Amino acid sequence: MDSIVDSEKLVGAFPYLDNITVGGTTQAEHDLNVQRQLHALKAKNMTLNATKTISSVSEVSILGYRVGYGVIRPDPERLKPLRELHLSARLYSL
Repeated sequence: MDSIVDSEKLVGAFPYLDNITVGGTTQAEHDLNVQRQLHALKAKNMTLNATKTISSVSEVSILGYRVGYGVIRPDPERLKPLRELHLSARLYSL
């Protein structure tokens, strides 16, 4: 994925292993970046898994973080086990 993004000079595309997160500062910019990405993948005879594709969202969970609106914070779902562990430890100490 890195080589495709680099060779095609894709803007707003952030590859990680076999995933690509595509963004933009406006909806129009996002849509243009997605179209460029899709064109580049088609040129390389690659396809997307429709069941894993998320499109046009304002926030996304990725690599344990929640990213959106210019803010990066820990993903609450990833922190849930730690919060529950703390509660369990307090219950056992009573």
